[in-house]
Amino acid sequence: MNKLLFIICCLICLAPVKRISAQDDKKFEYHRSSLYSFVIVDPRTLFADDIAAVFKQTPLSDKFNDHNLTRKVIDSRYCLWGKKSKELDSSMKRFVNDFKLGNKMIEKWFNMDKTTGNSNMKLVAERGFYDASALDVKLADLTVRGRKMLEDAGEDLIGQTFVVANYIRYNDRSKAAGVFYDIASLIGSIAGLFAGGDNLVKTSADLVSTTTENWDGFKVVVETYLFKLDWNEENSALFYKKYYQTDGKYGYANFKAFENDTLFKLKYIGKTQVASGKTAVFGTEDRISFMRRVCARSVDKSIVQLQHQYEDFRVKTPIVSVDPITAYIGMKEGVTPKTKFEILEIVEDENGLTDYKHVGIVKAKKGNVWDNRYGAEVEGSRESKLGCTTFTKIIGGSIYPGMLLREIK
Repeated sequence: MNKLLFIICCLICLAPVKRISAQDDKKFEYHRSSLYSFVIVDPRTLFADDIAAVFKQTPLSDKFNDHNLTRKVIDSRYCLWGKKSKELDSSMKRFVNDFKLGNKMIEKWFNMDKTTGNSNMKLVAERGFYDASALDVKLADLTVRGRKMLEDAGEDLIGQTFVVANYIRYNDRSKAAGVFYDIASLIGSIAGLFAGGDNLVKTSADLVSTTTENWDGFKVVVETYLFKLDWNEENSALFYKKYYQTDGKYGYANFKAFENDTLFKLKYIGKTQVASGKTAVFGTEDRISFMRRVCARSVDKSIVQLQHQYEDFRVKTPIVSVDPITAYIGMKEGVTPKTKFEILEIVEDENGLTDYKHVGIVKAKKGNVWDNRYGAEVEGSRESKLGCTTFTKIIGGSIYPGMLLREIK
């Protein structure tokens, strides 16, 4: 009887799952989290314009889907009020909801048109590996398969949307790090904050000049706030029922109603703070390139620290070869010889929905961790020329290209 029960259980577990083979065209297609990353700077401080400029030029990690808005630079007066840590936390939480960043994340997901009020599933389909017209049909499909497909390409995918606010400041101990602002006097004048460009607002004619002969001592502190879009069955059902339209019936009024809806929010996950430390100038490297390297590495460092703290924010990356085991991650992602990763196999159930099955554990091989940090090639280290990181399997079965690595503690 026990033997028969065991066989039945095995059949139940195996029947609905299809492994995606290494030869499958989808081997490198996996659901990435989506990220909007912006920088907060105080225009009255040294190097403010430089920090803003280099941040805008620094590319987003390809481990995330780019969900950036047009505005990537925020004047600190608009979002940081107070000097103490708790006051800064509180003001950041208020800022993201006062300016409806949750609504703006959803607006981008569904390509909402301000004039017609129309939406579409093109971006959702692209990131979920579905046909856009099929997803539109499934919106009205009441079958289990229809709902599950939307969950796979919609609720689960859209729910993995993160917003990262990076408060970067030059490490000048001679000046105060925070300043009190009167938010009541600002709210009315900055209602269109995210409609404009990225130029910093200078309210004083005697701002500190960013020109200095001592820029080789440039160091920054980055305080990073992490938020996640609160997208669940209730929110999605409301959006599809009330705001998702394709016929332009309610036009601009539909978009405006969505824009003013307070249900769609960002959840505060946590924060971290890192310092750039000492970074050397190499050869004939110019000032902006050097500052870009310092800022980019500091932001990457803060992202890694947040991923260590919050499992939901950790990224996956595909294995590109198995003899040896390699992947395109390295020091930029915080990989060290002590770092361990679980191996995940992409599988499909009977409804064609993707899932990830744990199949083993690997760790980075000493001396073979790729230095892929921003500007590493300038420093000319051996590790910067590796092109990938090599891993050693600790435990597990067969591995093939296209399986995914995700860091574990």
